[in-house]
Amino acid sequence: MTLPPRIPFPVFLAAVAFAAIVLFPRSAQGENHTFIRYYLDAPQDLTFLRSHPGLDVVSVQNKRSYVDVIVGDGTIFELDESGARFEVLENKLDTRFLADTTRTVAQVVAFMDTLRMLYPHVVSQKWSLGQSHEGRDIWCFRMSDDPDVDQQRPAALFDALH
Repeated sequence: MTLPPRIPFPVFLAAVAFAAIVLFPRSAQGENHTFIRYYLDAPQDLTFLRSHPGLDVVSVQNKRSYVDVIVGDGTIFELDESGARFEVLENKLDTRFLADTTRTVAQVVAFMDTLRMLYPHVVSQKWSLGQSHEGRDIWCFRMSDDPDVDQQRPAALFDALH
């Protein structure tokens, strides 16, 4: 019986991190989440965002005049107390599928590009496997100890189909 080759730890760690991001919702169970627009009127507004790294920033708009964020009940209370300007866009989100509903195609492609930029020694450049029925590229990348070489060895495919 031949054992499969050992996977280098950085490749294993990157694969686990990628799977966790894709497969598991980031929200805590039992806490209500609210989709808000947080206005960046003063420097302390950015300080608040930086001091709360767990916030799920969905988008930054209009030359950074506001940020759309998903927050928990505790953060809403903090924002109320601080006097920050925000508006509720959607209250009591169903967070069971939050990871699936807050990412656009452009965000996923940007995430793939960021992985390559941060980990070029384990993540290849993305390439298109073909096109969807809507004419969009189906992007993929290779995670390996030598990501830019097409090696003929066992592989696994992870996708985001539902």
